[in-house]
Amino acid sequence: REVIEFLRAAILSEQNLIIAGGTSSGKTTWLNNLASYIPPGESIITIEDPAELQLQHPDVRRLEARPANIEGKGAITMDTHLEDSLRMSPTRIVVGECRGGEVFTMLQAMNTGHPGSMTTVHSNSAKDTIYRTVNMVLMRKDMNMPTDAILNLIFSAVDIIVYVLRDQTGLRRIDHIVELKDVVRASDGRTQDIELNLLWQYEDGTWNWKAEEFLREEAFAKVGWALY
Repeated sequence: REVIEFLRAAILSEQNLIIAGGTSSGKTTWLNNLASYIPPGESIITIEDPAELQLQHPDVRRLEARPANIEGKGAITMDTHLEDSLRMSPTRIVVGECRGGEVFTMLQAMNTGHPGSMTTVHSNSAKDTIYRTVNMVLMRKDMNMPTDAILNLIFSAVDIIVYVLRDQTGLRRIDHIVELKDVVRASDGRTQDIELNLLWQYEDGTWNWKAEEFLREEAFAKVGWALY
């Protein structure tokens, strides 16, 4: 219950979330669950390939990527939908899964007026999610952005990473939750990594609060959350 209340507060306080995990770990299910906490007065745009989300919300506009026809024409990519969604005045943008260069546009959306947006990413841990996101940005053919600039963009855009997995018993669950704490700089001043602050960790059959300091505690307190 404490973890759910924490995640509910994350949604209400408009934190930008990445739900990360491996194949069939329950990322989309968690995205559906968390999106149910978005207040009914807000406007949501979902972008997917293929469409899987079933958000229980009164104001959802659904965009779905489309492959090219037999003549190689008519394709509509997730990146195109993301760029179009920025002109549609949504309160939040929910991307079913970022698999490639569209993650750059998602980061920009999170960083330019759409707080509380969410997406999912394939990765092996919350830490690995940072590296996967950097690699996906570099997959863009038109991208000539240095790694340190990409890390700075991730740090300014993403607030919290929720890592989910399917354990050896087949149970799908949250394993750990982190917040992005600070950038790690090299001797020349360039950003070389992002420091994560472990908040929740599943161990010994339950979830335990691990952080000595929570940077976003004030924002969470404004929506009624307090550490038990």
